[in-house]
Amino acid sequence: MRSSGKAGGRTAEGRWLRLAYTQLFRLLSPFMLLRLWWRGRAQPAYRSRWRERFGFVNRPPMLLGDTVVWVHAVSVGETQAAEVLVRTLLADDASLAIVMTTTTPTGAAQVRKLFDAYLVKDGQPGRLFHSYAPFDLPGSIRRFIKETQPKALLVMETEVWPNWLAICRACDVPSYLINARLSARSARGYERVRGLAAPAFQTFTHICAQAQADADRLVALGVRADSLSVTGSIKFDQSITLDDEHLRGLVAEEIATERFVWVAASTHEGEEQVVIEAHAGLLKTHPDALLILVPRHPDRFDRVDDLLERSGLRYIRRSLLPAQRGAVKSVDVLLVDSMGELLYFYEAGHLAFVGGSLVDNGGHNPLEPAALGKAVMMGESQFNFADICTQLSGAGALITVSSKTLQTAIESYAQNPEQARLTGEKGQAFVERNRGAVKRVYERILPGLRSSSQATAS
Repeated sequence: MRSSGKAGGRTAEGRWLRLAYTQLFRLLSPFMLLRLWWRGRAQPAYRSRWRERFGFVNRPPMLLGDTVVWVHAVSVGETQAAEVLVRTLLADDASLAIVMTTTTPTGAAQVRKLFDAYLVKDGQPGRLFHSYAPFDLPGSIRRFIKETQPKALLVMETEVWPNWLAICRACDVPSYLINARLSARSARGYERVRGLAAPAFQTFTHICAQAQADADRLVALGVRADSLSVTGSIKFDQSITLDDEHLRGLVAEEIATERFVWVAASTHEGEEQVVIEAHAGLLKTHPDALLILVPRHPDRFDRVDDLLERSGLRYIRRSLLPAQRGAVKSVDVLLVDSMGELLYFYEAGHLAFVGGSLVDNGGHNPLEPAALGKAVMMGESQFNFADICTQLSGAGALITVSSKTLQTAIESYAQNPEQARLTGEKGQAFVERNRGAVKRVYERILPGLRSSSQATAS
């Protein structure tokens, strides 16, 4: 199932462009390490295990399974999306083991949380281990492949690294792009570096696109139509589990059900101020309303704390609970300065605003609150989930707002909580109708995985 003869940068132009790209990457690699060190001020985990970024990773001898599959997920969202697929792989074939890479420490933490039962840890055998992803440098990738010996690479969503793909091809490691999305904006960006990007996309053994629009843009980049499938978004199949009963009890105890509660989730720089002002306006007509504010990045928790301090609103940080038991009942805002708990706060709210959408960031995943039966709002920047947002809007489950209309939209639901409940039910039904993408993806990649497994056995 190889791509056309021009794939993988094998044209003269492609080879020269990839060589120039590699040289530039080498020159920038010291600055990339400095960036990791800099980010480590707020998240110390960025400063640890840095050798893995250069492919220095040892495959644990306790890793159970004859055939290793490399699964790459950038951060938390991609790791969550991969959960059902990874569990399906492990359940279907006892001979498979998973090497899972992420780029961020929060992604690494999510791997530990979701796959704890499968992990190699504390000298105990397992079927999955985590490493940070190698930089897109030939030496780093070859070291990683030599140590882990993967028989296939599954890349989640939009991570396309030219050297990864070229070297995997040279090592006879088939590669698959899973849950692929390509917005019109991203497509324009790739067109500007078409000589480098097109061969990379063409190198994939198969691409499973979220929607027809994504597939059409990939074809325009030169990907063969017969190496593409439209399988839908596997995020519809994402497991929504709320199994931490202690946390669930804490949230239920702290957040009074008689209050109108709205969640502003995964917010970015420039959005929190708008959200805080909208909530201040809401309090004039609904003085008992509670805002649960969840910034996207941990290194911004203190910055958002400063904004709340200057706003004059009463607030408390999640990290102070449960030491200050009952404190949420007397504040206007709960600032969630923790990771991995968003679903529990979604569950507690009537309404969810999904961030990264009032700024030009493309928005974050609206399916999580929808799956929990919550009314959803987003700003106008939705290109990361364009097809899903269009469908959610058509189902009457998502409202698009601007910085100027956010407060008015929230007030309408605060005045009519029953409408919020009915809107949430529409979203939940929409998610249920669209499940099944993981099965379609699995059917597409299974022949390649089986042939790799058979080659290993022989």
